[in-house]
Amino acid sequence: MLQVVWFRRDIRLHDHQPLVEALQYGEPILPVYIADPSLWKNSERSVRHLQFIMEGLTELQESFHHRSGTVYVSIQEVEDVLATIYEAFGEFTIHAHEESETPLMKEQNMRVHMWMERQGLQMKEYQQDGVVKGLDHRGTWRKEWNVYMDSPLWKTPTYIPTVDEEEVPSILSSSIEKMNRLSVGGIGIKYGQQGGESLALESLETFLSERSISYKDDLSDSDSSSTSGSRLSPYLAWGNVTMRYVVQRTNEKISSIEDENHVKQLKAFLLRLFWHSQYKQWLEDDSSIALESINTALDHVREDNEERFHKWCKGETGIPMIDAAMRLLLKTGWINHQLRAMLISFACHTLGLDWRRPGDYLAGLFLDYVPGIHYSQIQLSAGTTDAKSVKVLNPIKLGKDLDPEGAFVRSHIPALKHVPNKYIHQPWKYHGFVHIDYSEPVVDVKEANRFAKEVISSVKGKGSTNVQRKRTKKKQRSTSENQQLSLNLFDS
Repeated sequence: MLQVVWFRRDIRLHDHQPLVEALQYGEPILPVYIADPSLWKNSERSVRHLQFIMEGLTELQESFHHRSGTVYVSIQEVEDVLATIYEAFGEFTIHAHEESETPLMKEQNMRVHMWMERQGLQMKEYQQDGVVKGLDHRGTWRKEWNVYMDSPLWKTPTYIPTVDEEEVPSILSSSIEKMNRLSVGGIGIKYGQQGGESLALESLETFLSERSISYKDDLSDSDSSSTSGSRLSPYLAWGNVTMRYVVQRTNEKISSIEDENHVKQLKAFLLRLFWHSQYKQWLEDDSSIALESINTALDHVREDNEERFHKWCKGETGIPMIDAAMRLLLKTGWINHQLRAMLISFACHTLGLDWRRPGDYLAGLFLDYVPGIHYSQIQLSAGTTDAKSVKVLNPIKLGKDLDPEGAFVRSHIPALKHVPNKYIHQPWKYHGFVHIDYSEPVVDVKEANRFAKEVISSVKGKGSTNVQRKRTKKKQRSTSENQQLSLNLFDS
């Protein structure tokens, strides 16, 4: 019987259980990556994600060729691909990693399982990143996560026999470039990180040996965090490296160094890796967080405002720190956790927008988009979780704190290049502002934030901030966890 390895968010060779399990049958396998057009059309995935995935697949193809194998890709509906494989080869088994995704992805996975069952076929899914399917009680999860992270890595195969290309139906192709035919929305990037397993492993090693020395200290620095952060988040997001491999290499590094400060920095990194998995587990437990407010109390007081939303999307709000952060994100697909929290807070609190539309837009921009992490953090910053306190951030104050000399702002907003430091975060107060090609503030930040706080306070005062949607207590995080975890994951 044919063994099919379905690559999804696991584009790599190392620590790949489905691949190893499929090869144990001793017959040529069929490795596939399916870019289902309906999934890409209806989800938050964008062209920059496709570009990153294709870069990873291109390297994976080279790795397969060096091991006498070939990876095949398709841009057809997944059920159509499976039906064609069945027609060409008869019975087969799918080997794939489990995924913790949005309701749309869960629906697709359920359809695949149902299709396989109707044909009397089996789909075997394997655990990934310590996320547990059907978790009964969150109290046991951390122990299970530690056990998983300490377990042996799956060995990288040295020989991968695959089905001969002439036997493979035309719905599948060995040309990764054919994925460019997929119609995908969003904004591409030229200056973002490149995908691929070797770059992921290289980034990990340079981080552990050099860049991590000031990791924790530079987390909130607008510029330094781009180098002292691990920059592994997109590689973890799309599976170019496994969480287990990163955790084990980090622990090995900690054991080998004597510098107490460096050990401290790496332990802070390990904690964020744990949080990374924890948020993925949250989505696995309750996928509706990608669509529904955990606490609906603020839903009725926020609405769409096209003008404000589009100015925010383009980095043209007239608030320098907001615009600089958005323009950097548009250009590279990455900003640090502090800037992400600021953008979300500004959209939801200062501009009064419902979290869903800004959340979906940012999902398409973040190269390291992971639904469980993304929507948990969006809701935390938007104030729609069960956390007791809601932070309404002031981007002007944050700018003065994080970028007092204005270097970050000037590097991304050339029009403000000659504005004195005194006015760099409030250029509209500068006497020469009328001669500068830069927008007036879309809102009065102080007044808008004051109003937002009043609204939040009034809702709380009426006792309506209790969680409106029932959630199983045994799967629910405590409020203290929600507050502690806020937006520190994207530097992992």
